[in-house]
Parts: sequence; C-alpha cells; structure tokens
Amino acid sequence: EILEVEASKKYEVGKSHRRASVRKSEILEVFIAGPNDLFGEMSLLAGVSLRAEATAMEPTKVLRIPNSAMHRLLASSTALQEKVAAMAIKNFQEEEAFKDVPAEVLVQMTNYMHHEEIPAGEVIFVEVDHTTPIYFIVFGEVQVTYVDQRVDQ
Repeated sequence: EILEVEASKKYEVGKSHRRASVRKSEILEVFIAGPNDLFGEMSLLAGVSLRAEATAMEPTKVLRIPNSAMHRLLASSTALQEKVAAMAIKNFQEEEAFKDVPAEVLVQMTNYMHHEEIPAGEVIFVEVDHTTPIYFIVFGEVQVTYVDQRVDQ
C-alpha cells in the first residue's frame, strides 16, 4: 500500500504504557528517515510497544504493511514466529523473575507460546495466581492494573 503523506501531518507509530506505569517522557532517539529506510518496526524488533511519532518533513510517499497483514504473517510464518520467540527470550532475560533461568529453559517456554488475538475491551484476567498464563504482547497494548490487595482463597 502506498501512502502519500503531506508535510506537517503526524503519523503515530506506536504507543504503550508498560505495566500501566507512567514515566516522564524522555527522547531516546531522533533520526531522519529517507528513501529505502524503515521506520515503525521497532515495536516488532524490540518486542515491546514504544511511544513514537513520525512526522513528514516534506511531501513523502511510503509503503505501509498494515497491522492486519502482520497478524496473518505471524500466524502463518515460522520464520516470523521464531523471530518473535527470540524477542520473547530476550525480554524474559531482562525481567527480574526470569534473570537466573537458563536460556535453554526460556527456549522451552517459548515453544509453548501460541498466537492469540484478543479483541479490544476483552478482560484477560481479574485475578493473578499460579494458574494465570504469561503474556508476551506482539501488537497492540494491554492496560494492566495491579491492586495492592490479596485475594482470599
């Protein structure tokens, strides 16, 4: 799909509130993309959603891969699934709960992962206990609210 973007129009690349936490904005990187450059792929490559803004500096034509196409590819492409699994392993290693878990075990964990689509507004869980699955977000965002209260059994 080819889009023509007028200068001064803004195209939001992605947004997220990781674990529903709010931090002051800090600029991580600014770059000018030109012909043959990619942008918007960082969420997929990093395995996390990022708050980013892309603004056309002059009239620009881009090729865009729609989110729905990426979902279909993720469901059908073993190579893309392996890339996402590698990102999940990297993210698991950065989480405090999994820091000491051997890489081989993390690989085994990702073998149990499967592609699932959750519609907007669907409640994923209301309580967290030993039966709650672990989720790795590839696209979209989930608001997670932890309440400082234990559930009585």
